[in-house]
Amino acid sequence: MKNMKNKKKRQAYKRAPWRIQRQIIGAVMAGVFLLALILALYLDITSQVSTIGRKIINTQYKIREVEDEIQSLESDWAELTSVDNMKTRAEELGFVQLNYRVVNYIYIEKYTSEDPIDLLIASNVITPTQQRMPDEYVASIFDWFGEVIDLIQLEPEDPAIKVAPRNLIIPGDSTLPLS
Repeated sequence: MKNMKNKKKRQAYKRAPWRIQRQIIGAVMAGVFLLALILALYLDITSQVSTIGRKIINTQYKIREVEDEIQSLESDWAELTSVDNMKTRAEELGFVQLNYRVVNYIYIEKYTSEDPIDLLIASNVITPTQQRMPDEYVASIFDWFGEVIDLIQLEPEDPAIKVAPRNLIIPGDSTLPLS
């Protein structure tokens, strides 16, 4: 009799085939939904990174345009201040070139001249290179994750365990450093 009751309980709680199918379909749908959510997050991050990368490249183009304009203005300035142009402008303003025989020089004994001022400005000219986005903006999330794993370094739990440096010299020891 007891055996019969257990059998009826098993039959009452036995899963119907449609319940099993529903559970399998639910698990697959949950997996697909989770995968779609992860892909949507990945695409969102990728689009933000590419947008910022494009803005950086556009800013670099603007910087190069301004540098080109500066170089153009510097070449115009060099042309305006060339010896021939300056001589012509000086003559137009009424200046006369002196003969060294006409000029009287005065010698002052304790006069020391200061060092001339260095007016040359060191310019950092950016040479155009191949246009491409930096590696930080084209790496995938899997590349980033791999780099993070590579950067993780485990330290020993016992602080007394340490690696001795290769060129350890013990005081009073006449040996050469280890190689």
